[in-house]
Amino acid sequence: SMDFILIVFLIALWLLSYITTYSILRKQRVMSVLVLTVAYLAVINTFTDYNSNWAIVRTVLEGFLLLHLALASRIAAPNRISADSLKRNGLFYHIFVILLLAVFVFSSLMLPKKAPIFPDPIPTIKNALGINTTRTVGYSEDDTTLGGALKKDNATVFTARAEKGHYWRV
Repeated sequence: SMDFILIVFLIALWLLSYITTYSILRKQRVMSVLVLTVAYLAVINTFTDYNSNWAIVRTVLEGFLLLHLALASRIAAPNRISADSLKRNGLFYHIFVILLLAVFVFSSLMLPKKAPIFPDPIPTIKNALGINTTRTVGYSEDDTTLGGALKKDNATVFTARAEKGHYWRV
């Protein structure tokens, strides 16, 4: 039933949230979460109509900031570095890393992008598997493939000639 599916979904969402939090906050392992998140966004961007280009840029930027903070907290762990050195160089270090990330993101957004070499393979794969759900609106004798998403068809259905103007109701 739908209640059971909802409960399973909420438990899976809670478990994913717990594992992510545990991995980032307790173990300070950000890279695996970052790679999985970017891979998920890339799959969503490729196979759906959702445009996640800015989401990928945001995720990578936030991921690198998390990587920096995790590394800084590991460096500042007890017996690793003195408190005086941390106070003296810490702010400069954080500002330098943030400025470096800003330069990388800005330059990657401003540089020209090369067009794709290969055409989009997704429509070809969908047609080969027979799961192309976009159909055209049309009038024919074969109605076995009705339903699903429709795109406009501007084919002439009939032509009429009248002595005076007439409103055609469809």
